Parts: sequence; C-alpha cells; structure tokens
Amino acid sequence: MPSLTTFQHTAASTDPYFTTHPGSSAATIKAAILNSAVPTPSLAGKCVTGGRLNVSGF
Repeated sequence: MPSLTTFQHTAASTDPYFTTHPGSSAATIKAAILNSAVPTPSLAGKCVTGGRLNVSGF
C-alpha cells in the first residue's frame, strides 16, 4: 500500500494543473496526472502507470 507521503505528493501535484485549468473535473485532472507519467522500468507492473509522476508534463 502506498504511504501517506505518496498521497500527499500526488494531491499537491493537482494544484499547478488546476491553477492553469480552472474548472477542470476530477476525471480530467486524474487523466492529466496519469498521462504525464514518465515510464520507469523499476515501476513496471508495480503501479497503474508503470512510471513516476511528472508534474511538468501537464
């Protein structure tokens, strides 16, 4: 199970997206987060995206 810190970082990553895309739905923000992941071999098969969060990729 992910740690609380993981959830905090992911939740905090929504702020820059929401600031530049006000009024976005939760589904749109979630899709942006998942689609911005950078593939990381060590995470393959261990998480939904198989990659790490890339906030600058929004």
